[in-house]
Amino acid sequence: MSMRYILTSSLCIGAAFALAGCNPAPARGSALNGELSGGASAAPPPGGSDARTASSAAGAAPSRFTPQSPYPPAAWRRASPNDMRKVVLWPSHLLIRYAGVENATSVSFVLADFHSVLPPATRTREQALALVTELAEQARAEPERFADLVREHSEDIVRRDRGGSLGGIPATQLAPWPELLDALSQLKPGDISLPVETRYGFHILRRRAPPEPDTVTGRRIVIGHEQAQFLRTLTGGVAPTRTRADALALAARIHAEASARPDLFPELVQRYSELRDRVVGGDFGTWSNRELSPFPGEVEVLDGLQVGEVSAPFDSLFGIQVVQRVPNRERPEYAIDGLELNFDPREPAEGPSSQPSVLAQARALNQRLLETPSLLPELQSKHPPFTSQWIEGRGSPELTAALASLQPGDLLGEPVRTAQRYVIGRRAVALPSISVPPSFELPGS
Repeated sequence: MSMRYILTSSLCIGAAFALAGCNPAPARGSALNGELSGGASAAPPPGGSDARTASSAAGAAPSRFTPQSPYPPAAWRRASPNDMRKVVLWPSHLLIRYAGVENATSVSFVLADFHSVLPPATRTREQALALVTELAEQARAEPERFADLVREHSEDIVRRDRGGSLGGIPATQLAPWPELLDALSQLKPGDISLPVETRYGFHILRRRAPPEPDTVTGRRIVIGHEQAQFLRTLTGGVAPTRTRADALALAARIHAEASARPDLFPELVQRYSELRDRVVGGDFGTWSNRELSPFPGEVEVLDGLQVGEVSAPFDSLFGIQVVQRVPNRERPEYAIDGLELNFDPREPAEGPSSQPSVLAQARALNQRLLETPSLLPELQSKHPPFTSQWIEGRGSPELTAALASLQPGDLLGEPVRTAQRYVIGRRAVALPSISVPPSFELPGS
């Protein structure tokens, strides 16, 4: 099948926030938009010339911490937002922490509460610098050993087993750590950096070339745990309670069962998955392995599988995942024109913003709309409008399931819950998508 490269105005960790139910800010023709883009944004490219300016422009809080880097501020810092938003990079890293690092328990590289808690570092900064310098010398002398060194020494436990790979990550997602982009701008594919310091500790970076072009499709099982707190948002406030170790053990059993009987994967999705896309069989779309994606790790894992093959468990934005690569297929596009009503999952049931109260209000409004469809513009003037467009697998799974049986112009029969809101409205006509190829070089490199 042909794959369209879609440029978004705001990635919002892409479909991750579509699952979370961000309020969309759609732009005409963007299929990774609306539900997918959401109201929050991945880090916009900074325009300043120092780390504080870059972090502030990217949405991170200013800090007194001044990281040390052997690489000077690079030309990408002066690039326009449009030039930065289309850049995809393939870095891997090895992390060495030290006592007192500002982000002592988190290595996320996303602007969301995603992390697996690390044990406290005990070495001093000087000890960490000596160790990372030695490891960088080894890696630069024998680049083919980089992944092995990562598995032996890196303290980013989420990516360690994948050789430190961040996948095909949007450059804007690294903008809060401008010293990393400064280093990557100086590296060619295959090169390994000198030690670079961030709030997490010291990094050794390896820049990788884009993969050979391919298109992949996948479905997944997600097992939450108490450290993957972003799943709390996606489930409407219900926090995972199992430990990360328990989640890994459960995922290992699921992997064994799915590997023995790959045909049972859809059944295992329904039985075990805790992510909302289980309503569409765990489907998370069809992707080019070179495009801007909110799921760079998942796409990279799929790219290493044969069709029908099941992955080993790996950590992710939502929890521990097991994914299966499935055949590619053409994807319909969906669009909706309606309104949304948000609720607060923490409010007592009798409160006006509670889930039961908002559901009752949504049902009443939906009934009025079913009786008089022409009321939609009036209702949108009184409540937050909701308009969104997406390719199947890249938007709200609940809305996808609800719209699949409707024709453009048909109204939803019931309010549709997406995380912490209810949506009512009608299926709209999907507009043509705008295809924009990604760039694999930072501006000015």
